[in-house]
Amino acid sequence: MSDSSKAVVLNGTLTDSQARISPDVKQILTGLLKEATVAVQDEYFYLVDFGPDVRPQRHTVSHDLFCTCGLEQDCVAVTAVKKYLKDGGEPASTPESGYYPVNVI
Repeated sequence: MSDSSKAVVLNGTLTDSQARISPDVKQILTGLLKEATVAVQDEYFYLVDFGPDVRPQRHTVSHDLFCTCGLEQDCVAVTAVKKYLKDGGEPASTPESGYYPVNVI
């Protein structure tokens, strides 16, 4: 899918909750999860990169598993982080009580 006109747009129609009720959405999101790369960024966040054919391509997920995009905990990037952790990936640090880390993209 190198043609930008075939880009997948992550929005309210492609969420984890939609995947539970639609086999077509589940298939699309499963494919995205296979291509996703996850890395710890700035100690308290995960950077999830879905590749150039997904819009937005990069998502930032907090240590407490909320994506900074409008989909928050329903974003497939959160599922990518959960899979990353389940597969033995390095966990992000949990900030001390009262400290609120801010990630600037």
